[in-house]
Amino acid sequence: MLLVVPGIYLMIVYQITLPLVIEKGMKAWDAMEHSRKIITANFLPVLIVNLVMVTIVWISAGPIAILWPLVLISIVFPNVFIPLIWSIPFAFIVFGVTHRRLTA
Repeated sequence: MLLVVPGIYLMIVYQITLPLVIEKGMKAWDAMEHSRKIITANFLPVLIVNLVMVTIVWISAGPIAILWPLVLISIVFPNVFIPLIWSIPFAFIVFGVTHRRLTA
């Protein structure tokens, strides 16, 4: 429990490392340092965007958590996955837009 807050901080700070490696062709360590500098300068807005997206995905996964024993037989409730079909790609789009706006 003691390392949860630093772990969340590092997860947020290094979230655009992989796009920097792929898009800019940076080395991994340089991309991590660049990501840390960019995100630290804009930490509060990035934190708010991440919290909103986690909340949206978490709420859309609610029917799965409630109906979990019946979801195992997805023939009974196939519609329970529909919110995740919309919210997870939306989260990735928001992540991409966040990356583009921070590094443009």
